[in-house]
Amino acid sequence: MPSDEIFPREDENFSAGLWAQRAADLGRHIPRTLLDEQVVARLSEKGNRALGIACSGGIDSLCLLLLSVAHFPECSFFILHYNHARRGEESDGDEVWLRRVVANLGLPFFSEKRSELGHPSEADLRRDRYAFFERILSQERAQQLLLGHQLDDVCEAWMMNTVRGASLGALVSPLSVQRIGPFWRLRPLIHLERRRLAEAMCSAGIPWREDSSNRSDAFLRNRVRHHLLAVMGEVFPRRPWKAGWQHTWKQIREADAFLRFHAERFSNLLQDPSPDFSPLRGQPRALWRFLLNAWLGQQGLRAQVCAGNFENMLQALSEGGQFSCSLGTKKVLRVKAQHLELVEKFSAEGEGFSLLWNSSRVAVAGGFLERRPCSWKDGRGELSMEKNILRVRLDLPGQQPLLLRNWQAGDVYRPFGLLGTKKLKKMFQERRVPPEKRRQLPVIVLPESGKIVWVPFLPLGEDFRVPEGSKSALELTFHEF
Repeated sequence: MPSDEIFPREDENFSAGLWAQRAADLGRHIPRTLLDEQVVARLSEKGNRALGIACSGGIDSLCLLLLSVAHFPECSFFILHYNHARRGEESDGDEVWLRRVVANLGLPFFSEKRSELGHPSEADLRRDRYAFFERILSQERAQQLLLGHQLDDVCEAWMMNTVRGASLGALVSPLSVQRIGPFWRLRPLIHLERRRLAEAMCSAGIPWREDSSNRSDAFLRNRVRHHLLAVMGEVFPRRPWKAGWQHTWKQIREADAFLRFHAERFSNLLQDPSPDFSPLRGQPRALWRFLLNAWLGQQGLRAQVCAGNFENMLQALSEGGQFSCSLGTKKVLRVKAQHLELVEKFSAEGEGFSLLWNSSRVAVAGGFLERRPCSWKDGRGELSMEKNILRVRLDLPGQQPLLLRNWQAGDVYRPFGLLGTKKLKKMFQERRVPPEKRRQLPVIVLPESGKIVWVPFLPLGEDFRVPEGSKSALELTFHEF
């Protein structure tokens, strides 16, 4: 690392035009030809409106700011600084110093200071930072944001993402040109090593603000940077291993682009809340994986599905099997017959529960309940069993609401085929339903009369058998997890 003498001093010079000259000097050390071609092409387009530059005052982002000013004078830049407020006076000092630099360059400056206390995670800080960036971009009617990520960041991200078992799309992140919603993120320095930037900044005599927390191992990225990357340099002292990773990264990016191209034929799946994956039959498994991952991302569910559940879901979809997984306390993802659906869930645990069931399906503790109108021929077969899945047909209007509640002491009903009534407790005992499951199973009743229609794993209520000659009925199905 460069010595401390290059960092800004208290008497730092801010004479008129100084920082514009420093930008020009840095531009000679890092010519425009070394920047990412795609980003250069976008910044060179005529009619470019305002563009935001995210800058902390550190070496990467300050280098980005000065090179942007030097190489793209035709663009209208404004600077975005997010004060994480993690280092007290040091964080505030970064903002004050950077504000003076930007004022010396004659550019607009926007800043925000994080107000929440505590110990935020890296993900929390990133979320808050980008929320601020996008808010100012919208305010300034801008769609493009320049970021100072460089090759070392790519290597660090690669290490962390491979350990996490990341998707192909995540392995190519960060991209030089990336669209997130209505905004574009541009990374012109992405092919340059951090050392190359430091050498250029030192040669041009340009100071920057060094974040003292970068020396701490409290954050995962710092641990990767301080230990893993250092070991790589020791293990491969004569081999340009970063260039090798860059070459592999390029090939993965091309494979990702290939998948995206072929996935475009099935793009309608991504907009469907209950997509049918059967049109993918005969396609490579990689395409199934890509589209499943893309659908989960589109629905905002990717982070809620662990790697094991993702693999089981992918297998069930591609092989026509069944699979369900809970997404916390609110929703459940279910695969059936190569269809994927998101089902609302209510809690069926605790002292008691009650739900007026109007939708076609609902998830409860331990399984799914479905209801649908069906045709009826001879009135036989009201009850069937297949691998813990019970189906009953009821002579009720398809849209009539039913009440789901928990088992209550004293509950009785008339089981199918019997003349008298029986207590639910007795029925549970005879069917060997474990006590812990009894409190979870929904008791399905008519809302007004309170008559019990059915409890999964028990017979249908005799009062609700389908009369002979009926042409239609209501089918209820319980699928156990």
